[in-house]
Formats: sequence, structure tokens, C-alpha cells
Amino acid sequence: MFKNSKVAIGVIVGLLVLQVLFEAYKPKSIDWEPDYTQYPKKPYATYILRRQLSDLFPNQPIKRYKYTYL
Repeated sequence: MFKNSKVAIGVIVGLLVLQVLFEAYKPKSIDWEPDYTQYPKKPYATYILRRQLSDLFPNQPIKRYKYTYL
């Protein structure tokens, strides 16, 4: 009986270790919240637009304004 309990404890510890490893290496979820700042690389941020402005509007000056809204 003592040997069976060691096996059961080993299986439980092994499953807990696997659970921790799966949680540590799972991919991060994508943040789909709108973000209109220029630096984050989220899906609704403006990082790519800011980088492509000179290609979209050639021979035109691009002015960047920094406003903070509270």
C-alpha cells in the first residue's frame, strides 16, 4: 500500500509540473483594445501608420503633434 501512494504522489507532482510548464509557455493573448498612441504594436495601435506616412504622402511634410488627454 505504501508503494501505491508513492506512485500516486509522483503522478500528481508530475501533472502539476506539466501544468506549470504549459502555463509558462502558452502564447500571450492578443489585446484587441483600441490604442491610438504611436508606439505599441497592438492590432489597433498606429505604429504601422506612423511608419508608413512618408510613403503614403510623398513630398509632403509630416507634422507630428504630441497631445496628452486625461
